[in-house]
Amino acid sequence: MTIGADRLVEFARRHVLRDDETIEWMKAVGDGTDTPVVALSTAERGLSVRVVRGLLQAERASFVAAVVAVTREDEDFDGPPPREYLLMRHDGTAVRLADAGAVAALGERVRSGDLPPAAYAELLVHGQWPGSWAKEVVGDPVAWRRRYPAGAPLPDVEPLSVRLTGGTMTLTFAAARQVPDLSGRFTLDVSAWSVSVPPDAPATWQVRTVAESVPV
Repeated sequence: MTIGADRLVEFARRHVLRDDETIEWMKAVGDGTDTPVVALSTAERGLSVRVVRGLLQAERASFVAAVVAVTREDEDFDGPPPREYLLMRHDGTAVRLADAGAVAALGERVRSGDLPPAAYAELLVHGQWPGSWAKEVVGDPVAWRRRYPAGAPLPDVEPLSVRLTGGTMTLTFAAARQVPDLSGRFTLDVSAWSVSVPPDAPATWQVRTVAESVPV
């Protein structure tokens, strides 16, 4: 589905900017394409609002029109600039992935089959694991290891799994994020997640640190 720049601007006004924040300058790039970008400035900050493709499996869900990334662009940061992701629904409403309650409410879509477990895992990792660094769900630990040098001290992790016990769906998986160091290389942080999706309540999750600053 193609999202026009005008719709992206309206989305930003409704779900990104505060009620008292007014757009003072704006430029649209790629209008009419699959990945439009709107750069805008208010009196307090500069942002880019863009449609991203291929990052999250959730973009293929029936209730999702697009995945939208919002990035702070007006300041210099030590590392990647602050960025957050939102799911744009077809009616223009949003699911902010930084909003734990909103993401928890999507658990029912996992149970109904609207959202694959792996896609839900990605939403948690990109929205509920702090930092704007590159992140991924480790769906296949063997393939994940092969991407790094043979001697890299990567921890042992389990593949993504789903089980149903007493009506509650439990999703377990590992995730990794790349953190740049001062030399321009990066290290890996690895975490283990356990997500419970009961039949009549929002999802809950626990995150455990498996390893930090693994040199690769």
